[in-house]
Amino acid sequence: MASTKTETTAPKSTIDIFSLDPKDPNFKDLLLQYNKSILDSVKDWEREQTGFPPYWKPKHIGDLFFGKPILKDERDPAFPRYVVQATKFPVVCQQGPADDADMLIVRPGDYFTCSVWAALPLDDFFDIEVCAVAENSRKLPPNEASDNRPRNLWTWNVKVTKESRKLIQTRRAEAAKLLRESRETASLGEKTE
Repeated sequence: MASTKTETTAPKSTIDIFSLDPKDPNFKDLLLQYNKSILDSVKDWEREQTGFPPYWKPKHIGDLFFGKPILKDERDPAFPRYVVQATKFPVVCQQGPADDADMLIVRPGDYFTCSVWAALPLDDFFDIEVCAVAENSRKLPPNEASDNRPRNLWTWNVKVTKESRKLIQTRRAEAAKLLRESRETASLGEKTE
């Protein structure tokens, strides 16, 4: 049986890290040199995503993503987001303040977030791969919720596989049944009081 243990060779460095003196004027340069030798020893490793996922925001009609919605993050009620796992293709996202965001590429398997739009109910697609395409947009006037900034109303074209469509229909039917049953139970409780 093959071993799953990952081995790393010790960095090839002429610097003895234990003999470095932080008061030495060359300490910073020597430490950087030592760290570079460590990174050289793991150069074939894969980079892993950490921190808060970047966000995807359409800018143009036709912008899209392939992804699997994982959860709805509502910890900040004023700023709900969906967390989505990129699937088939890399997704161009942003990180940082909207006015000064850095562009970055999210690899398949990594996560990104997107806004909660009424016209894109990703709750219906948890754990199902979707292709979400920004199909149209129109300008809306500023309001209090948008900090009095102009905003866009997006419409979407969401594509799923035939198998996923069947699963979504089953989920929706089950949810409707549960809702009906809970309403019936509630109305029975009202009649007996």
